[in-house]
Amino acid sequence: MKLKMTYKRLTESLFLSLTFLSMPLQNSLAEHAQVLTPDIEFSCDQPESGHTIECAYRFIEPDITKKISATLDKTELPILDIKTYPFENSTTSILLLIDRSKAENIEQIQQIKNHATTLAQHALPYQEIGLATFDTSLKIVKPLGSNPEEIINAVEDIIETEQPTELYQNILDALELLKASQSNRKAVYLFSSGKSDDQAVYHNDVINAANAANVRIISIAYPDSNESTEDSQTLHSLSTDSGGSFFQASTGDLELPEEFLSDPFAAIDNGGILTLDLEPVLSGELKGAQVAMLVFDTSRKKITVKLPLELSADSNAIGALLTDNGSVEIDIHRQEADEEAEESAIKEEQHSELEVAEIHQEEAHQAPIEDRSIPYKQLEEQPSNILSIFQGFAYLDYIPFIVGALFLISLLIYLLTRKKTPQTIIEELDDSKPLAYLVSLSEDSLYYPIYGTPWKVGRVKEKDLFLEHSSVSRNHAEFKRNRDGSFTVTDLDSLNGVYINNTKISTGLIKDQDKVDIGDVRLKFILDKKLS
Repeated sequence: MKLKMTYKRLTESLFLSLTFLSMPLQNSLAEHAQVLTPDIEFSCDQPESGHTIECAYRFIEPDITKKISATLDKTELPILDIKTYPFENSTTSILLLIDRSKAENIEQIQQIKNHATTLAQHALPYQEIGLATFDTSLKIVKPLGSNPEEIINAVEDIIETEQPTELYQNILDALELLKASQSNRKAVYLFSSGKSDDQAVYHNDVINAANAANVRIISIAYPDSNESTEDSQTLHSLSTDSGGSFFQASTGDLELPEEFLSDPFAAIDNGGILTLDLEPVLSGELKGAQVAMLVFDTSRKKITVKLPLELSADSNAIGALLTDNGSVEIDIHRQEADEEAEESAIKEEQHSELEVAEIHQEEAHQAPIEDRSIPYKQLEEQPSNILSIFQGFAYLDYIPFIVGALFLISLLIYLLTRKKTPQTIIEELDDSKPLAYLVSLSEDSLYYPIYGTPWKVGRVKEKDLFLEHSSVSRNHAEFKRNRDGSFTVTDLDSLNGVYINNTKISTGLIKDQDKVDIGDVRLKFILDKKLS
């Protein structure tokens, strides 16, 4: 079996990696807390006095901030200052990186040139723009800091080549170029279909280099056809895992969303720095380990950052220190998600009510008229009707037998029509039926049954599941069904690892509907095909 689809590692509330935010603060500050999530890039520094904290932030998806507030143990912490990016004398380095390998869609290169021109036209004085192209190798067409007019003229001269595309290697070369830049923020704007012919460089190599260079990858994907999901997902993963953003041109005319073209650099140039005042809690009774809550209330979500602090117990040394950065937590509350969940619950309830009504209607259609008009529970209250119902019988002694028969029939109908739970299905499986399924998260949603235990996955045809993808190791992972019916998956020392719901594991329990990444290949694990 072959699976050629590459998928993103979403997960809106899990940490992708720890990284330094590329907004340098004052030189006198020591970095203490930094984190990158799918929603916000966040970093806090602290002066030696310990009376304030400075936090830099950037939203991964540009958003409107309605309110920022902070508290510690129900005490409000004033926000002394908020500076929005760009600051005075700040710069942003932006490299437009264009894949010029020949595409199936003959209009692709022209649309890429049109869109790159639009981006250059939106460049502001503090943004240092550069231009590079690639196929098997990287070519610097215009260095960072070039005049936008020079960029536009150079874009027009770009032509397609017949060379293969080494996507990952050329992004690494571009990151090395940006790493030397001293700009406050840095980004690669990658124009590509996502096709890659790399043999020695992989997804994780690029992400590690991007984090080390404080560069965010903004991908603009140009699908060759409706079936090119794999290549687009490659770009999506690069952007998501590096703290960047992803935009996809429409199939056919390859047009980009107007909101992106009207403000293309909003994804990298948003957010700012705020100063948090700790004075209200320094002279009080609170001492020792505490947690300050910093809340960003935006138009789409509420982001709560939990900052671990250590309040001094020494009256001669009043202050608060940020503690280990690994303790920083970020909670996301999305209004849209809550509304969708509520709407889904309502629909499910309505669907259940409809099913019950249909069952009742069918039973009513099949039952005698007398049974519909006088339920059994009303028999003692309606003695005259009892006689009318059973006047065809010689003796009323038949009533207990009839009631018993109706009860047995009802019980049989219930057992035959009730919905089986996943646990029930697991107990009924035998060697001739799949134990579980792995489902490709593509448009065709192919099912790959797991027939045995252990069940091995790798990039060789001798494996139980053959995944033909460069990110998959020859001997990559093993699925195993335990005696209690649960499943575990084990990483067989693969190069690019195994992830369950975006968390890397060596061995982990996998449950129904969990997402599992085998290298860059994303699958869904289900216990029964009918339950997916």
